[in-house]
Amino acid sequence: MAALEAHSSARALFVTSPSYNGFCADVPGLAALAHGAGLPLVVDQAWGAHLRFAGRQAISPREAFFGACEALSLAACVGRVSAEMVVPYPPGIPVLGPGEEISAETVDYLRGAAAGSILIHGPRDLTLATLQVVAGSLV
Repeated sequence: MAALEAHSSARALFVTSPSYNGFCADVPGLAALAHGAGLPLVVDQAWGAHLRFAGRQAISPREAFFGACEALSLAACVGRVSAEMVVPYPPGIPVLGPGEEISAETVDYLRGAAAGSILIHGPRDLTLATLQVVAGSLV
């Protein structure tokens, strides 16, 4: 509120959420603040393309990363638990992390990313023909 009072000529409140580092702002709180001051709130979610993939954590990242794993074709990974991190760039934010359940939506997105001009960081197989999953895992 102090920043809005210090800048009384402001025409809008702009926020980037999540930030480049993945921190999410209190958008409802900021909306209440902005609207209370009679200003529109503009939210840039360019770094939030991954948010729809926030997967269910099935086991701890440590247990998944250091446990026994096996390589499966991308299509065979649905319902399994990831043993590795997968980071498409851009935007450079993880879509999949160790210990997360792999959904059909995530597999479809990764299949499209691998077919396009998106760079993939993190997995052993950078072509995404296979992914490392926790051995014997089935959620």
